[in-house]
Amino acid sequence: MKIRHLQTQLNDIMQFLRDNTCFVKSWNLLDDRLDLCVHGKRDLFLSIPYDTWKTDHKEEPYSDACVRMLDYLIYCLIKDEELPYAVYTFRFEDVKDLLVIRPFNALDHHDRLRDAICRYVNDIALAVYCEIPTDISQYVSFQITSHIYRPWNMDAAHLLDHALRNTAAKYPARMFLDLTGLLDPKDPGMDVMALNITLPHTRAVPLITSARVSSNGAAAIFYPGILEKLSQIMQGGFYIVFTGVSEARLHSMSGFHPETALEALRETNAQFPDTLLSRYVYCYDPKKRQIGVYGESKK
Repeated sequence: MKIRHLQTQLNDIMQFLRDNTCFVKSWNLLDDRLDLCVHGKRDLFLSIPYDTWKTDHKEEPYSDACVRMLDYLIYCLIKDEELPYAVYTFRFEDVKDLLVIRPFNALDHHDRLRDAICRYVNDIALAVYCEIPTDISQYVSFQITSHIYRPWNMDAAHLLDHALRNTAAKYPARMFLDLTGLLDPKDPGMDVMALNITLPHTRAVPLITSARVSSNGAAAIFYPGILEKLSQIMQGGFYIVFTGVSEARLHSMSGFHPETALEALRETNAQFPDTLLSRYVYCYDPKKRQIGVYGESKK
């Protein structure tokens, strides 16, 4: 094995991981090993011998080494300890409490979702992610792809249901009656599932999100039992406008013009393309207990 060539490859990998993640802090290429520091709940100092990249006396391909290195670093952060590089493996028991759902626009993020575990609701994709415990303010998670969950021998639909229930427990659905409350970090909002109120049709449009993690907030609409509960609060069927990945607006079917909402959604998506979740206005039918599509906001 040519050490200098391997060092160059490892340096490129570490540079890529530092540029694309927030947990790689520093590294040092020595004569026989790679020393690096990563940060999650605390600093972890890892040491990986070069011979772990040898396969039948050949260097591991760059793409394989990069994926394996990323998996290893994430696993160390989740376990919060240094682990033997050659023997680690993702187990469902190790990450089951960290699995969550993140919502994406299925069309705009097609490439990202190619190997994801997803449930599609028209143009919305609900994907399974795993949180990385960290003491930094940034929310950090990674996608559960086939090479991770295949050894678990679990049905993908069952795994997604587990992640959805887990997300609902970790980040309960919250209701705000105006934008001011939603934007106030000190306002926790109202726990949707605990509410025992009904809103008159003339009341301000409520906003639904999830607690604490705004980047996932719109997923709260899809929590188990949420649509049925919202139907009680809204006194029947209602329209749903996903104004971004962080929240959804609800509109009573009485005296509301969804065409107006489609136009407003088009303008919102054009102004904030990075947080676009859907180009459609949705509607919930309490008799059928189904969420459907009213219409699409054209570009």
